[in-house]
Amino acid sequence: MACVMGRERDDFSGRYTTEFPLSDFIEAVEEMGLASTQDVADEVECSYDLAYRRLKELQQESEIEGKKIGNTYHWKPVSE
Repeated sequence: MACVMGRERDDFSGRYTTEFPLSDFIEAVEEMGLASTQDVADEVECSYDLAYRRLKELQQESEIEGKKIGNTYHWKPVSE
């Protein structure tokens, strides 16, 4: 398997084999304090769609807070 930008790629299929752990998304939101879905996708280096799905999952699990402002979702760490 070849390794590209920290992610493994299957030599036969060319597909990436590693997934992005939820902790990557939590860390990105915590580092930025308030971030759009695109900000998180850029930080984690994944697609917008994947970032949105993971962030919504984390919101449902009360790991982060999310709010739609206009046409953009913004995410922040859970207030304590």
